[in-house]
Amino acid sequence: MKIYHYTSIETLALILKNKTIRFNRLDHVDDVDEAAYGSGVQKTLLGQYSFVSCWTKEESENIALWNMYTNYKGVRIGLDEDMFITYAINNKFKSFFNFMSKFEDDYFVSAISNEAKLYDIPQIRNL
Repeated sequence: MKIYHYTSIETLALILKNKTIRFNRLDHVDDVDEAAYGSGVQKTLLGQYSFVSCWTKEESENIALWNMYTNYKGVRIGLDEDMFITYAINNKFKSFFNFMSKFEDDYFVSAISNEAKLYDIPQIRNL
């Protein structure tokens, strides 16, 4: 099965040139379904620390997504969903991607799966 990403031609050129896919802050994503977790202050606080790349499993093309992500002037790229699976080989987990986790005193970075998880992390804001 494939997953699909709508993007501009300029962004496709950057993806191919740098061999990377850029993740955006959740509170900067235009798709209301992607940023639908929480509301008000909770949504803003969570969104500024969460980064996402928006994909769909819909095989048929979606006019609304063409408009939202490309202004009708872009491309739709497809990748095999299996690229994102982690495999157990000789009791070690292997993946096509480097799922890095980093923990510091005041923050952490971790790849997230399709599981719903909520972490309670104290936040101190300098106003």
